[in-house]
Amino acid sequence: MIGVSILGGILLHDLLLLTVVSIVKRKINGKWFKAISIIAGVLLLVFAAYFLLSGVRNIIEL
Repeated sequence: MIGVSILGGILLHDLLLLTVVSIVKRKINGKWFKAISIIAGVLLLVFAAYFLLSGVRNIIEL
């Protein structure tokens, strides 16, 4: 039951995110949207790298 609620939360999050992105994409210029998308992608990459490196450090410390 917990797995179903987690998957339901992920689905709800994805649908909300896609809705927001489609509304924003219609409202702003394509050039700005591309720049914001690149910045968001870089931030997500940095965030993922931080967690990967902290996980590797924890494994090494064990």
